[in-house]
Amino acid sequence: MVKIKRQLRWLKKSNTKCYDFFQLIYAYLFRPRNTFICSKVKFTNRGKLKVNGDFYFGVLTNKLTASTNDYGVLNIGKSGCLQLENHVKFSSGCRVYVNGLLTIGENTYINPNSVIIVAKEISIGSNCAISWNVQIMDTDIHTLVVNGQPKESTKKIKIGNNVWIGSNVIILKGAEIGNNVVIAAGSIVSGNIPDNVLIAGVPAKIVKEQISWLL
Repeated sequence: MVKIKRQLRWLKKSNTKCYDFFQLIYAYLFRPRNTFICSKVKFTNRGKLKVNGDFYFGVLTNKLTASTNDYGVLNIGKSGCLQLENHVKFSSGCRVYVNGLLTIGENTYINPNSVIIVAKEISIGSNCAISWNVQIMDTDIHTLVVNGQPKESTKKIKIGNNVWIGSNVIILKGAEIGNNVVIAAGSIVSGNIPDNVLIAGVPAKIVKEQISWLL
């Protein structure tokens, strides 16, 4: 009964008119405490899920996210580990495949239809705003061979705190993004990005320095 009341309180204060009663019952019956995974998410966990607070997957992250009708995927493989701090939100239609280590800091949200693929390790900091249709992949999936020599196909990604990632951004393997960074829509990011900069383009380059932004 306590858990039902907690879910109802969350339902009442959230922008959740698209939710139905069956999703609430599904969350109550089948999901761990403080974790809400929408019934329209294909959830598979063969690895580890560690949540330090509230976690939402398939929800409305803000007023721009108008529907929960898109189906999402949360797949944690046998060698996968998903570690989350408090109040992490994934919107509807997100697809997350974890076969390595994925860590996400508190108050970070990810908007609709974004994709995260973890083969080795991806870390995302606190207070990050990740827009729609973003792709973050620490692997090329396939291996490129140059002059008979295979190239490294998987490399850790690190995203700092207070990072704003615009829509349709692609973050490639090996990217290290500092704190308080803004990434313009449509950019492709690789390499090291320092703190407090605005980057844009293909490939992304620094266009402004000493910037800040408000979450």
